[in-house]
Amino acid sequence: MGDLKAFVDSNVIINHLEGKLDLSELRNKYTLCSNAVVFSKVFLVYLKAITGKKSYELKKNPELVIEKGGELKELFMLFEIFEDLEINKEVRNMAYELIKRYVYCQMML
Repeated sequence: MGDLKAFVDSNVIINHLEGKLDLSELRNKYTLCSNAVVFSKVFLVYLKAITGKKSYELKKNPELVIEKGGELKELFMLFEIFEDLEINKEVRNMAYELIKRYVYCQMML
C-alpha cells in the first residue's frame, strides 16, 4: 500500500468485478478510497448482474436478494479494502472545483 491516496469510482470497481482490471495492482501503489455513494451504485449494478433482474423486479421480489446473500457478502468484503471517505459539504465543494478544472482542461485540448 502506497503513501498516495486514490479515489476509486464505481466504474473502476465494476471493471474489477468483470475481470477487466485488478485492484491489487492499484492497491500496491495507493491507499484506495471510496464512499457510500460508490458502494450504493456498485451494489445495485452487481445485484442486477448476479440476478439478471432489473431494479424494479428486485424491489418487488426481495427473496431474490436474500438468495444471493453469499455473493453479496463477497462484495461487502471487497469494500473492506477501501478507506471510507465521508461525504460532507467540504467534499462536495472540492468535487465541484475538481470538475471545473477538468472541464477547463478539456476545453484547452
